[in-house]
Amino acid sequence: MIKFIIKRLIGGIFTIIIVAIIVFSIIHIIPGTPLSSHANLPENIKQNIINKYGLDKSLNEQIGIYFYNITHGDLGLSIRNNGRTVNEIIYAHLPVSLIIGGIALILSLIVAIPLGILVATNQKKVVSSICKTSSIIIASIPEFIIAILFQYIFCVKLKWMPSFVADDWTTMILPIIILALYPSAIIFQLIKNSMTEELKKDYIVMLKVSGIPYSKILYKYALKNACVPLLNYLGPLAVSILTGSFVVEKTFGIPGIGRYFIVSVLDRDYTVILGLTLFFTILMVIFNFLTDIICKILNPKTNIE
Repeated sequence: MIKFIIKRLIGGIFTIIIVAIIVFSIIHIIPGTPLSSHANLPENIKQNIINKYGLDKSLNEQIGIYFYNITHGDLGLSIRNNGRTVNEIIYAHLPVSLIIGGIALILSLIVAIPLGILVATNQKKVVSSICKTSSIIIASIPEFIIAILFQYIFCVKLKWMPSFVADDWTTMILPIIILALYPSAIIFQLIKNSMTEELKKDYIVMLKVSGIPYSKILYKYALKNACVPLLNYLGPLAVSILTGSFVVEKTFGIPGIGRYFIVSVLDRDYTVILGLTLFFTILMVIFNFLTDIICKILNPKTNIE
């Protein structure tokens, strides 16, 4: 286990470094600068800004300075937001995404896992057919179409709730439901397929013959092994949903980190783009590391390579 953990840690560090170098290179290769939309600025002011943020240095020098800063926990200054640091942006906007995303993640697990177990153990029921068809449809429709459709139906036509998130917590219900739909469909499919396969295995038959109650076989043995594929999916899912859906936050005006990332891309704010991408990558590595460890504990024979 120790060897496995060390290997994962080294792989995660290399992943973060490679992602940082690739993103840093791409955003500097693309034509234009953060000052491209400010053509009317006097040249001396433009030059002062370029000098302040080190944009006049070579790419190698900028990468070196950036890596030195991030080892000290400094993700840089925003070029388009009056010197506001990327750390401050994360602290200010991440909590909103965490609250909405966290509730959506819990909701998707609460709904999808029982339904997956139900369908796996009742193949010929009408409910099974409805769940299977619904999950396929939900997983096939892009999130931005669902967001716009729900906003039109429930906000414009029925007027049950406002189109944009306000201080009232009830305005977050619709975005949370939309965020939970796609994960619910995927989790349902994973649990259904895994449970169906587990229930066909020889050890389940032996447990039934030995007289162990079916409910105990189902939840103590079959579900434990069936959750391994789900855990592998939960790592990337948790990061994507907890750091905010770009589409949902933009559609409903949620001041989360996902929406801010879109704004930084449109503004060509190099340091914010790179800082947030690096932050998302670090979270992805951490969550994947944790899920790999849990999978290894649940089933030591599991190959996670």
